[in-house]
Amino acid sequence: MQHTDKRNVLALAEQEALKEGFEGAAAKAFVTAFVENFEKGKAEERAKAEAEKRESAKNLLIAGVDAEIIVKSLSLSVEEVESLK
Repeated sequence: MQHTDKRNVLALAEQEALKEGFEGAAAKAFVTAFVENFEKGKAEERAKAEAEKRESAKNLLIAGVDAEIIVKSLSLSVEEVESLK
């Protein structure tokens, strides 16, 4: 996560902790859990996007699109595209 993004997430987590009435150690635990869940969600989003790119590449190969075009269009490696054949 980029530094600015992390700062924004921390600020949001701290605001939510205050809004929920958490203080001290409870607020710190809330913020920690909030950030961890946010990071987990971002990782899951990236994994889903990568899976969707591979599925699109597979469908394009089936449709007869040249592998080099797929590599350039979807920002996949040649090896990734070739493994889908």
